[in-house]
Amino acid sequence: MKLRSLIILLSFSAQLAVAATKSDSPVTTEHKACEVVRAAGSRLHLANENGPGAYWCGVAVVRKGYWVVDLHRGDETAPDDWHGSSLVGYYGVRMKDGEVFEWNVIDETPVRPATAQSTEREVANGAIE
Repeated sequence: MKLRSLIILLSFSAQLAVAATKSDSPVTTEHKACEVVRAAGSRLHLANENGPGAYWCGVAVVRKGYWVVDLHRGDETAPDDWHGSSLVGYYGVRMKDGEVFEWNVIDETPVRPATAQSTEREVANGAIE
């Protein structure tokens, strides 16, 4: 009985994580795509730290029915002596419903819906410290 309850809980959690990455309407502008990705970043803790104004977007381009956005963490204006990258990752926002996907920049295709688990996997594999 406990195993069944655990499976139901995990299934429900996964559905909530995917639902948390969707917009309520079509995404028709670059500005809206950025808002959707920033909101998903905050809700799903895509970066190691969150906070007010924690996320910002680089350029958004349209590819195969998606807005492709490079999501960054931190202040847009880093000090001149700062070295490193603020890039969290590339995300595709499906134009028809606003669902956010991790984006494969090589193939220019969506990989999977963006979730907190995908970021945890990268931390565990040493891709993010």
